[in-house]
Amino acid sequence: MVRGARRPVQGAIYVEFLVAFPIMLMFFLCLTQLGLIYTADVAVEHAATRAARAAVVVLPDDPADYEGDPVNRINPEVYEASGFPGALGTILEVIEALTADSSDRMTTIRRAAWIPLIAISPGEVALTADFRVDRSIDSSMTAIGAGAVYASASTAVTFYDEPGSTDMIWEFDPRQDITTRVTHLYYCSVPLARSIICKSLGEAEDDESTRAELSQTSGRILSLWGGRFIALTAESTMPNQGADYEY
Repeated sequence: MVRGARRPVQGAIYVEFLVAFPIMLMFFLCLTQLGLIYTADVAVEHAATRAARAAVVVLPDDPADYEGDPVNRINPEVYEASGFPGALGTILEVIEALTADSSDRMTTIRRAAWIPLIAISPGEVALTADFRVDRSIDSSMTAIGAGAVYASASTAVTFYDEPGSTDMIWEFDPRQDITTRVTHLYYCSVPLARSIICKSLGEAEDDESTRAELSQTSGRILSLWGGRFIALTAESTMPNQGADYEY
C-alpha cells in the first residue's frame, strides 16, 4: 500500500490566524476601552462628591466672596452654553477658572468637580495626533494643561431637590438636602473599540436629560471634530450648611 504524500499545512494555519487574530484583537481593545470607562466612572463619582461638598458650603457663604451672588441661589444662566462657541469659549472660561482669585458660586463649585477629572482627560496628543502607545503615557505639563482645558470644558454640574430627579433647581433652603449631579463627557481613546462602544457628540447627547445637563459644555466641546464620547453621570446628596442670618 502506497501511503499518500502529506498535505502542506502552512497555508491553512496562516488562514486560520487571519480569521482569529482580528477577532481577538477587537476583543482585547474593547476590553481595554471598557476598563478605562469603568475607571472614569469611579473618577466621576469622586467628582460628584467633591462638587456636593463644595456646594453645601459655597451656596450659603458670604456674597462678598462670590461677586455679590445672592445666598443660596444659582443664576439660571449658568445652565446655558458659553456665549463663545468652540475653542475660544473653552480657552476664555478655563483661563478665568484657573486664574481668578474670586468667582461666582457656580464657577467655584464646577472647579471642585472638574479638577480631579484632569487625570482621565485627553492631552493634546490624543486630540490632535494619531494614537501610539508611547504617546498615551505622556505626562508633560503641556499634556496636563490640555487635560485641564478638556476637563473644564466637558464637565457640567446641576442641582436637584432629590436623587434621580430631572427638574433642575437653582434656589435652596438653608437646611435643604441638595442633590448635586456631575455629568462628564468622557473622551474614548482606544482605536477601533471607541467606534463600537462610544458615540458621536450628537448621539451622546440624544437623551433629553443628558442634553440639558450638558448645556454648559456642548457649545464648547464641538471644537473636537470626529471625537467619540460617552456621557458619565454621578450624583451625591448632602444637607445645605446654611443658617438663617444676614451677612
